Amino acid sequence: MNKYYLVRILSDRSKILCFSSIFLLTFFDLVSRIIYIPYGMKPMHPAFNTFLSLTGLSMYPSAVFFWFLPVYLLYLFSDDIFEDYSKGYNLIISQKVGFRHYALSKIKKSFFYSFIFVIALLFLNLLFSYILFSGATYSSFYELIPYFDKRHLLRVSLSHPFLANICFDLAAAFLAGVLGLLGASLALLIKKRNIVYPITLCLWFIPVCARKSIMLSLQPFSEYDLDYIYPIYLITVTVFILLSWICCSWELKRNANISN
Repeated sequence: MNKYYLVRILSDRSKILCFSSIFLLTFFDLVSRIIYIPYGMKPMHPAFNTFLSLTGLSMYPSAVFFWFLPVYLLYLFSDDIFEDYSKGYNLIISQKVGFRHYALSKIKKSFFYSFIFVIALLFLNLLFSYILFSGATYSSFYELIPYFDKRHLLRVSLSHPFLANICFDLAAAFLAGVLGLLGASLALLIKKRNIVYPITLCLWFIPVCARKSIMLSLQPFSEYDLDYIYPIYLITVTVFILLSWICCSWELKRNANISN
């Protein structure tokens, strides 16, 4: 079933274009840090040039990626649900394997592919950063070390910048997986693109625009400690998983009643 989903995604030219555009966005963020070096900009240590570090001259690439992340994930990995319902594929597949198996496979696929997509994207960005900025050692962040306690998240991250990138990449990828899970669950329940896309985006903007924005929990080198950024991440993930469970359970129960 997973092979079938993968072939279905990769056979769609518009989705290939979306994959490529997002990859180029993250790569452009790296290139934008290089073009100013001949004009006197000092190259930074590779760990501080990554997509999550937000140390570039422009925040727009990161904003375009993260603000609309649920839309990308919904389109890439859950949009086939709308197609199934519009063409009746869901009935054919449900009759063969059962609706429960059909629904759960869609949800698992959306979570897994969303996680893999984002973690691969961020790991590639980290790899390219270490290749393009190999040998660079400078970072203005190191000047901040004396001002923070030894247990402060920033000081720990600066002491292990590569590991900090890995940890925050994994956190961002898991959050993406949860967003994929939420999008698939809403798609199964509502079945209408013009409703699901805005709802998913509005739910995402709540933690993004909060006073303690979830964006802070995706930045490895910020002045905020773990007790400041951890709660909003945990709350967001928990609420989105709970909403996904409610939507999925509701749809499974409704289909069970129809079958009976």
